[in-house]
Amino acid sequence: MIYSSLSGSIILLISTSLVSYFLCRVIIYFSLKTGFLDQPNEFRQHNTPTPYFGGIAIFIAMLSGTVTLCIVSGTPVIQAFSFLMLFFPFFLVGLIDDIFKLSSLPKLFLIIIAALIPCSSWFIELTLMNAAFLFVCLIFFSNAFNLLDNIDGLCASTATAILIVILITNYNVLPAIALAAIAGFLILNKPKAKIFMGDSGSLYIGALCIIFTVVKCNFNNYCSFNTLILFPLFWLPIYDTSSVIIVRINAGKSILIGGKDHFSHRLMKRGMSNTAVIVVLFIITLSAGIISHFLTPLFSIALFIFIVAAAASFELLTSKK
Repeated sequence: MIYSSLSGSIILLISTSLVSYFLCRVIIYFSLKTGFLDQPNEFRQHNTPTPYFGGIAIFIAMLSGTVTLCIVSGTPVIQAFSFLMLFFPFFLVGLIDDIFKLSSLPKLFLIIIAALIPCSSWFIELTLMNAAFLFVCLIFFSNAFNLLDNIDGLCASTATAILIVILITNYNVLPAIALAAIAGFLILNKPKAKIFMGDSGSLYIGALCIIFTVVKCNFNNYCSFNTLILFPLFWLPIYDTSSVIIVRINAGKSILIGGKDHFSHRLMKRGMSNTAVIVVLFIITLSAGIISHFLTPLFSIALFIFIVAAAASFELLTSKK
């Protein structure tokens, strides 16, 4: 969907951000009243009880923005609901996890079920091979963004960088609405966060970024060599997830439990502030995504390897003996 009116688009995006922001304020108010808060523990970075249903605000804000777009553009509203159904299963799984605190295996099972829905949707016409590729990506990156939500502002700012690249390289109002919804939340999620997105937000945003990227690229074959241009854009969730698995295996710890051993935590242990971490990683993600758009697949994978090698080298050279 492309909304032709510039002023109308700006008003729509600002209103979507405001809906997200004020819904977050409402959630904060009722969470503090009811005591429905994310409590500090050995696996958490924060040290004060914090509301954590920001994913609800992001989803509702995107829903309202998409429905409004349909109304003003004369598009059947059912299309908005059909499109959001691609992401809704991940939001629902995350919300269930936020409320009932699922263990790792039942949560993974529900994520797998959620990933089947977009891959069988009529909204994105897929071959069997492309559906299998998207299925694997949805499972990996929804979990990766879930893991990435480990310090204030990191998951939301990373998604912001990815959506900005999508908009720069191929503008469409739907990713812009998603960006606006996340931006309204990020105002209150920046250090020191007044609200967290919870799993309902991180799983949803991970799936959202992957599907928008797939739609933007419009590859005939997702398993082709051309897909390599996407690696630099998603370097952070790939590196963070991979490095955490390696660190925990080396330490003899389970990879299924939480911990303060993520890339962002390791950077903060080297003296960087929370704000510095999210700003630096945002800039790298944004720059890598834009640059890779103008590169051939071979040079894109070379850029990805360079960024990952630079991050790993920095960690090794600054580690305490």
